[in-house]
Amino acid sequence: MDLKKILVGYAAAFIGPFGSNAIIPLFVPLADALDTTPALAALSITFLMIPFAIIQFFSGTISDLFNRQQVCVTGIAVYGLGAFLVSISPTFEFLLFARVIQGIGYGVLFPVLLALVGDLTSPEQRGKIMGYFTLFTTAGVAFGPLCASFLGNFGWQVIFYVTSICSFLISILFWMAFRNFPPSSQEKRHFKDFFSQMKNTLTKNILLFSVLGFIIFLSYITINVSINERYGNLFPLLTSGEIRSDTGIMLFFGGFSGIIVSPLAGKSIDIFGRKKTAYIGGLILAITLSIFVLGNSLISFIFLFYSLGTGSAIIWTAYNTITVELDPAAKGTVSSISNGFRFFGYSLASPLYLIISLPNLYIACTILAFFGLGLLFFLRVSQ
Repeated sequence: MDLKKILVGYAAAFIGPFGSNAIIPLFVPLADALDTTPALAALSITFLMIPFAIIQFFSGTISDLFNRQQVCVTGIAVYGLGAFLVSISPTFEFLLFARVIQGIGYGVLFPVLLALVGDLTSPEQRGKIMGYFTLFTTAGVAFGPLCASFLGNFGWQVIFYVTSICSFLISILFWMAFRNFPPSSQEKRHFKDFFSQMKNTLTKNILLFSVLGFIIFLSYITINVSINERYGNLFPLLTSGEIRSDTGIMLFFGGFSGIIVSPLAGKSIDIFGRKKTAYIGGLILAITLSIFVLGNSLISFIFLFYSLGTGSAIIWTAYNTITVELDPAAKGTVSSISNGFRFFGYSLASPLYLIISLPNLYIACTILAFFGLGLLFFLRVSQ
């Protein structure tokens, strides 16, 4: 295992969710600045996540056929460009376009990054390494909204300047660390091989696995997107356009729990197995969703998000490990398919939030989470 390469991969895993989720506590000032509403500003999540999900169906498979390093460097650079365009957006329409660019770059990067971690690790150590991979992604989820809440006092654009600069620096480090990394395939491959690779990899078991990820992520992210309205109804803002630093704090604790739990989840995977660990995480997540309606103060929401983040970190650590083991010869393709489905669930969180009113939304998310646990029962997993 090359620790330098792993650490650069972790940095890339951090910056993606950091810049993607940073926009959540900025819906109100962003809406005021760009002449829209906070509810419509939530569509900035959808406009990033739909291209992110779609591109993932292709990028991992392309990396299986050619060179993962080149694909990752391209993805990080495009993601950084998108963040810069967000920071200079003169209109809401331009911001949505910039979020699409961000989503394309992130979609190129993420499944390939997961496959790279699989390439760099053995099965015996993979759970532990995936645990730390989840730690860095959840750290991005935690610190993105928190940093945005405070930097937003200097302008809602500042966090995206920071994201852009960090992304370009990571792309340079990635190129340096992986410049001699061998191609995924030693044979000369052509783009026409893409479709045969997808066809040969997509099995019923992998499709079931992908739908499971879609359902769990949809239920989890919808709660995150809806927290501004939920908390705003309980404690209305006194000043129009004020940044809700308290919602940023809640989301931080949702990610912070993952920082603590993810390494433990990784060790649990190596000891008890992938599927049992996923059950534990999914059950914690589903039960927390079922009592989310009881939140009525900052402290209670912090505890709820901490519990939600704990369940999420455990199940995603197991999910990422299973991803690179369902078909070891086609890690990138499986990662493309499963994460494409999973993050398509993320992209539909904002529309689901707009369609279903609170508190019925909590009931819907709870049903989805328990249904996902039912699907996990039928999944065939290597132990």
